[in-house]
Amino acid sequence: MVVHLFLNNNKALDFLPINSIKNGGITALKDLGLPETAPAQVARIICDSPYYNPREYDYAELEALLTKAYWGQAPI
Repeated sequence: MVVHLFLNNNKALDFLPINSIKNGGITALKDLGLPETAPAQVARIICDSPYYNPREYDYAELEALLTKAYWGQAPI
């Protein structure tokens, strides 16, 4: 079903969090027990020892993305 949604209208990413919420799933990194400082720590680790990526890592972008994930917010 998710594949069908994605192929037909690119809405799979919209569907997954809603499905998780309806089924009582975890939607935020904080719900996994990560401390509030985790997004900054992980962003620093990534920037300090980056894995190959054609685009350079940007600490502020990574921290912002991880902070949204921490609070269960959409990445956009």
